Amino acid sequence: MNNLQGRALPLGRDSVDTDVIAPQSELLVVDNAGLADAAFLTWRRHPDGTLTDSVLNDTRYQGARILLTGDSFGCGSSREHAVWALQGLGYEAVLAVGFGEIFERNAARNGLAPIVVSRESLDQLLDVVRSRPDEVLTIDFAEETVSAAGVLHKGTLSKDARRFIVDGHDEIYETLGILAASTGGPSAADDGEPPAPAGRAGAGTALAGDWQATPSKGLASWHERAGVRSTERRLLGELDRGLTLFPRKLMPYLDHPLVTGLGPEQQRVLIARRLYDYLSFVVHLEAKVVNRGTRIVALDELGLGLPSHLRTDGWKIYCDEAYHALSGMDLLQQVERASGITALPYDFTPVMETLRDAGREVGAVMPGLDHLLEVIVFETVVTELLKDIPNDETVVPVIRQVVADHAADERVHHAFYTVFYTELWGKLDRMQRELVARSLPNIVTACLSPDISAVRRSLSAAGLTDSDATQVIQQTYPQERVREDIRRSARKTIRMFQAHEVFDFPGAAEAFESAGLLLPDDR
Repeated sequence: MNNLQGRALPLGRDSVDTDVIAPQSELLVVDNAGLADAAFLTWRRHPDGTLTDSVLNDTRYQGARILLTGDSFGCGSSREHAVWALQGLGYEAVLAVGFGEIFERNAARNGLAPIVVSRESLDQLLDVVRSRPDEVLTIDFAEETVSAAGVLHKGTLSKDARRFIVDGHDEIYETLGILAASTGGPSAADDGEPPAPAGRAGAGTALAGDWQATPSKGLASWHERAGVRSTERRLLGELDRGLTLFPRKLMPYLDHPLVTGLGPEQQRVLIARRLYDYLSFVVHLEAKVVNRGTRIVALDELGLGLPSHLRTDGWKIYCDEAYHALSGMDLLQQVERASGITALPYDFTPVMETLRDAGREVGAVMPGLDHLLEVIVFETVVTELLKDIPNDETVVPVIRQVVADHAADERVHHAFYTVFYTELWGKLDRMQRELVARSLPNIVTACLSPDISAVRRSLSAAGLTDSDATQVIQQTYPQERVREDIRRSARKTIRMFQAHEVFDFPGAAEAFESAGLLLPDDR
């Protein structure tokens, strides 16, 4: 992102901590829309729910994209929800005299630009915006300047902010440092640039040269560092009733009146069964989807001419994924025994059917390519999906640890499949690329859509009628929220596609927009 133009809201407050931005009591939501309702709640509403006279409620600043604050903005606890809440309100940049260190880093890594300005500049900007609410500010991120009312102000972006906001990098380019040995040359992290997409010589050109000649660094140490090789079995022990088995914030239906009316015991059962469904999903996904695609790599089943080292890395990933499935099933059985709550039969069929329909067109032209695209998508979004549970201190420690073990392996897999996609793209001819470009939105959506059938099964087993369960699901998983969650989880994968000129093919960008994966301004 090079620049931003928009109106600003003049908050003008010092020492605004993250508990004010995103109150702990309101963190039972998982999307930006819900967090927007919670943002600055104690400042925006009286205890009886009526609106205060805070500038945050001033309709003249509705739609503002820039927040003008004070000093020490985002101090306090390391709460990433504070960044999400601000983004939920529509802010894309925050100007302050200073930021909390962790907040500033979280903001940069999530695409919210934290810009430090002098007290004098901030006061001048506040005066302009307070007197002229329609004033449009222009932020030049590359030059680190802010202009308003004909006056240019100097700002400062941290090193993280420049890398993530200006250069367009993300944590995956950090992870790609693992892959330096893949080319024998400098990594993306070394030169500050993402790996160049293969086949740029022209859409239809084959990959120039051979597949990369050396194993990835992350998998080169697999025998010593992989979870299946180095971690002990995680044992549950006695359950601490003061902790939860699954983050409540990831279960939006728990606070629906029809569900709270079931009573605390049924809520406890619902939480346990949500964990069981999560673990069962992992077991089936790894065995039936991820390892199906990884086996295609390991055996070179599409005849792509994969070198032996890359196929060996495929087998390492295959073993990792089987171990993740084993760990998930083992943990599920331990929790069943400790809690006395049994798991319901799990049916992965709806997920498989959705994936089959999404990849049908690609699979008909090149059987197996659809399965490769599924594993590429899953393995490049999974790091985003696994980040919440390990950091949630309300969750039983061994559950957090099992998910953390999984996430550690998946960071390496993510980097592997990011580079693999670059190589695969270079092997496709123009017709195949165009077909893939049109099909990717459906595949991404299929991979990330919530397993609503499992939620319905648990609600019904808890005593809700079919009509009540339908009402709960419709009200707690509205389509727009689901689309926003999918878009946020897939943003790094979408950037990867964009870097490979996927959107240049006719109808591709429109297909991504139609699926809710791309906003018009993102093109």
